[in-house]
Amino acid sequence: EIQFKISVQHDCRLGQCKPTVMGNERQERQETSREIKLISHTDDDHFILNLTALHNFAEVCRILPRELTKPVPLVDDRVAFHKDLSKKAREIRIGK
Repeated sequence: EIQFKISVQHDCRLGQCKPTVMGNERQERQETSREIKLISHTDDDHFILNLTALHNFAEVCRILPRELTKPVPLVDDRVAFHKDLSKKAREIRIGK
């Protein structure tokens, strides 16, 4: 029984996928002559579910195991990370 639809994308960071395949860019469903590098995925097993973009977030969290929906911090020390970014932005603005 299907309860809802979700959209997932490949976890290229975990798979360390690289842009290695060349292909022609498509525009308006037509292939152009402009070549672009395409991502070559390393596996078909690891995907990311963007919970913040879902209109049925609560329903998905209710059904999936907690280890699949718990937030994962980007960095260990968020305050230090923000201070470092602020310092770099100020340096760029000043022109150092």
